[in-house]
Amino acid sequence: MSNHEKNVLWVFVLLGLAVRLYGINSPLVDSHQIRQAQTAMMARNLYEDHMDIFHTRLDFFGNVPGYIILEFPLMHGITALLYNVFGVHEIIGRLVSVGFSVGAMILMYGLARQFLSAPGAFAALALYAFSPMNIYFSRAFMPESSMMFFTVGSIYFFLRWLDKETLILYLTAILCAALACLAKPTAGMIYAPIFAAWFLKYRWGLLRRFDFWLYILLTTMPIMLWGAWAHYFNAKQSYIPFGFGGNWTEIITTRGSIIDIWLDSGFYKFVGGSIILLLLTPLGFIGTAIGVLCSWGGDRSKILYSWLGAVIAYFYVLAGANSGHIYYHLPLLPVAALFFGFAAQWLLSKHGFLKEMLKRKSVVWLGGCFVFLVLAGYAVGYYKFFRYMYENRMPYTLEAAKIIREHFPKNCCIIVNQPSATASVETYYSHGKSWDFYVVSHGPITERVLAHAAIAELERLRTLGATTYLAMDTKYGRGVWATQSNKIFWQYLNEHYKPIALTDHYLIFDLRVPLSIGGKK
Repeated sequence: MSNHEKNVLWVFVLLGLAVRLYGINSPLVDSHQIRQAQTAMMARNLYEDHMDIFHTRLDFFGNVPGYIILEFPLMHGITALLYNVFGVHEIIGRLVSVGFSVGAMILMYGLARQFLSAPGAFAALALYAFSPMNIYFSRAFMPESSMMFFTVGSIYFFLRWLDKETLILYLTAILCAALACLAKPTAGMIYAPIFAAWFLKYRWGLLRRFDFWLYILLTTMPIMLWGAWAHYFNAKQSYIPFGFGGNWTEIITTRGSIIDIWLDSGFYKFVGGSIILLLLTPLGFIGTAIGVLCSWGGDRSKILYSWLGAVIAYFYVLAGANSGHIYYHLPLLPVAALFFGFAAQWLLSKHGFLKEMLKRKSVVWLGGCFVFLVLAGYAVGYYKFFRYMYENRMPYTLEAAKIIREHFPKNCCIIVNQPSATASVETYYSHGKSWDFYVVSHGPITERVLAHAAIAELERLRTLGATTYLAMDTKYGRGVWATQSNKIFWQYLNEHYKPIALTDHYLIFDLRVPLSIGGKK
C-alpha cells in the first residue's frame, strides 16, 4: 500500500471515528435503550461478580438471582474489565463499541482491496463507514459492533491465508471466526464465502485436507459448547420467559409462524425500508444493485455471490427477528459495500465516456444540480435519522431513578408500571431489581374486577420482596395514566402506601410499610 493510499485510508477512518463520537457520553435512553441497558446491566454485574462469565445476570426478572446465558459476553466482559480501571461509566461501553468499529473499517478496506482497485475499495469503505445505521450501532452499548469486526476480520484473514498459507494467518482467521459466532450466533453466515473460496481453490480435494476439518472444528466448537451451556442452564431457570434465551432456536418462532411472516407484506416493507433508507441509503442501494449485475465473472466474484446468498437466506430464516429490530440487518452491510465498490469501479472504468460527457456544458449543469439535490437529500436524511435515533425515549428515567436510589437501598425490588416496554432502563439506573406490572382499567369485565386483580398482584409481589412502586411515562406508553385511570386501584395505592414522588410523568410509592401499620405522616 502506497503512502498516498494510507493517508486517504486514515482520512476515512478518522472521519468515521468523528461521526461515531457524537453523543458518546449520552445516557442509555436513546433508541434501542432496552437492549443497551440489558448489555450495560450484564457488564456491570460481571464487574460486581468478579468476571463470572458462566453465570451472567439481568435484574428485571424480579427478586431472583437473575442468572441467564445469552450470547457470549465478549463486549460485556471487555467493558467489565475496563470498569476495574476507570469505574462504572456507560461511556466505556460505548467507546468499546467505537473501538471495534474503527478496527472493522480498517479491515473492511483490507478486505475490499482483495477484490477491488483502490478507488473501488474506498467506495466500499465509504458506504460501510458512513452507513447511518452502522454509525449509530457502532457507538451503542450493544454487541453488534464486535460482531461486525470479527465478521469482516474472519473473511479478510482467511482470504489472506488462502493466498499465503502462513500459520499466523490461519490461526487468526480461526480466532476471528470463532469470536464472530460467539459475539452473535447470527454471524454464522461467514462460512458461506469462506467455504466458497476454499472450494474454488481446491475443489472436492478440499474434503481430504486436514486444515479444512481442523478449521471447522476449532471455529464451531466454541459456539456449540456455549449454546449447549446456554440451553442447559437457562432451561433450569423458571423465571426466564419464552423466547428470551431458554432455547436459542426460539428466536426463530417468537413472532409467530415463519411462513406467515414470509407472506406478510409488512415484513418486506419493514426490511426493505430499513435496508434502502437506513443501512445502505438510496444511492448505496442503487450502487449495490448495479454492482451485483456488473461484477459477474471470476472466482473472487463467486465468493461474494455466495456471501450475498447466505445473507438473503439469513433474512428469511430469522424472519421474526428481522421483522422487529433493524440491527439484525447489519450483516448485509459488508457484502453490499463490496458490490457497491464494484459499481464505482465499473463507473470509473468508463473514463472516455465520462470525459466526453464533461465537455457538454448542459450535462455539467444537470450533473451539478443532481449532485446538489443528492447531497441536500442526504443532509436532510441524516439529520432526521439521527434526530430520531438519538432522541431521549425515557426522559424522566434518570430523575426517577435518582429518587429511588436516595430513598431505597441498593438491589431494592421495584414494581414498574411502564406500558409497552421492558423496565431494563429504570432497573439499571435504579440499581435495583424489577417486575413489569400492568394495570388495566377497561375491558370486557368490570373495573372493580380488574382493580382487585391488580391489587392482588401488587400484594403478591410485596410478599416476594417488592419495596417500590414506580409508574413511568415513556415514548412507548403512559404509566401514570395507566395507574390513575383505574380509580379503585389508584385509591387503594394512596390509602395504603406512602407516596415518595407524585408528578405528571412518574409516580413512586414506598411499599415497605403499609400506612395502616406504620401510620400516616
